[in-house]
Amino acid sequence: RSTRALLRTALAVPLIAPTAPLALAAGQVQAARVGLVMGNQAYVAVPLKNPVNDAEAVGGALRGLGFAVTLVKNFKRDDIGRTVEGFANPIRPGDQVVVSCAGRGLQVKGRNDL
Repeated sequence: RSTRALLRTALAVPLIAPTAPLALAAGQVQAARVGLVMGNQAYVAVPLKNPVNDAEAVGGALRGLGFAVTLVKNFKRDDIGRTVEGFANPIRPGDQVVVSCAGRGLQVKGRNDL
């Protein structure tokens, strides 16, 4: 799949982060709590100062809420598809998902996707 399609898949999942676990009926599997947190600041033309720090702070806060966090710092365009696919593939209906991006996001062929 294309990077753009992978991003749409990851971002189409409902974004919720309740602070209390969900009540489960007997035999039900608890929903996973997962977060993808990205921080990009090492831009060639105009580097930024804080996105990696911001991403680390968001990741820490999510871990404190019981989320398993994938933290990505200064990813390259070639890495994003693999990263999003690896994050999005195990997501199931009912999982609690947060996607956060600090920095300028991703631009492909002049279009900003995230």
